[in-house]
Amino acid sequence: MYMNFLESLYEAIELEKEAEIKAMISEIKQYGKDREKIGHAINNLNGKYIGREMEDYI
Repeated sequence: MYMNFLESLYEAIELEKEAEIKAMISEIKQYGKDREKIGHAINNLNGKYIGREMEDYI
């Protein structure tokens, strides 16, 4: 009983993830670099190494 619920929940999460990815790709195609102007992206960022935290480089 619980396994069916968990499988259904996992499937719903995967479907939602796929829908979000499709929506994001569509938005990227529609707005391109203008996404930053409407607050949906931050373009041209440069990262720098500042150390390690919790076994990961940041």
